[in-house]
Amino acid sequence: MPKVLVADDSITVRKVAERLLTEAGMEVALAASGEEAMAYLSTEHPDFIISDVIMPDKSGYDVCRFVRSQATLADTPVLLISGIVNDEVSRQAESCRANGVLKKPFQGASLQDRVRDMLAKQTEKEAPIVTSPSATVPSNGDASAPDLAPPSSEDPSVIMSGPKAYRITEEQLQSFRQSSTRIKELESLLEEEKGRSARMSEQVEQATQREGRIGEMEASLAAYQRKIEELSAHGERLSGVERRNLELESLVAELRTASMTVQTPAAPSENHVTMEALQALLSDQQQRLAELAREVMTHGESSERFKTLELALAEEQTRASNLATRCTDLEQELVRANGRAEECANLLEKIGRLAGSPDEGRNR
Repeated sequence: MPKVLVADDSITVRKVAERLLTEAGMEVALAASGEEAMAYLSTEHPDFIISDVIMPDKSGYDVCRFVRSQATLADTPVLLISGIVNDEVSRQAESCRANGVLKKPFQGASLQDRVRDMLAKQTEKEAPIVTSPSATVPSNGDASAPDLAPPSSEDPSVIMSGPKAYRITEEQLQSFRQSSTRIKELESLLEEEKGRSARMSEQVEQATQREGRIGEMEASLAAYQRKIEELSAHGERLSGVERRNLELESLVAELRTASMTVQTPAAPSENHVTMEALQALLSDQQQRLAELAREVMTHGESSERFKTLELALAEEQTRASNLATRCTDLEQELVRANGRAEECANLLEKIGRLAGSPDEGRNR
């Protein structure tokens, strides 16, 4: 029964791969990260290795390079899996000498068929080594020195190539870890700046709404001012009526005095007619005066309301002035935040280029 190692940081992918391979009659071991997979491979030797390309600690490329650097694992088939399979992924897979790349999520029996096919090719490749006598015994008949024996640990090329590959892998690992940590810090900083920008936008919107409210109150104040002007005109007319009323009362008093001194028959009748006309005029003026007084009282309440609105308007104007100052500060802060966000984006792009540069340098 072939033994297969599946390394992926997604528990869903691990479980799906385990089910598919178990149904295909294979024994499955699982690893949740690249480091866990490499620790497993340090003590175990599976027949097949499946590794995700992108994992939080060590990538699938690192796992593949580790396999190829181990004498006991160098010929083990390695299948890389990735959610995106493009020219760059294929180039990286070829660079680390992976046996193939499969896109996930898996379609039907694609994973089972791919593993069976690669295991069959591996078996065909190893078959002549096991069955051919010439592969195990040299032509001169010396059975103690097989032609296909693995390189000695004292071979200088093996000693030099092994540590060199290991140092490159560790340097890349350290670079990737630093880049990952820096990217997380920049992403956190970028999220904070976005939150601050959103809060500033809300405050600016609130200030704009208050400015609109102030405009409405100013329009209401202008209307009340017009009413006050109308009330002033009514007051002036009322003063004129009061003066006219006083004059009429004085005239009535004079006529009453004159009527008492007049003794002719015709005079009392004329005075009586004049008195009635004056009294009617006086009554009419008093009625108009009462109406004006009621109107003044009604508008007096509006005057009190106007004073209240004036006070409220003064407060709103003060608040608007403060908000305008705050808006200016917020706009400046928003400009600075946008600048920092652009710097973060540039740093992220630069780190992305730096993270990809070690593999490109090695390929060259």
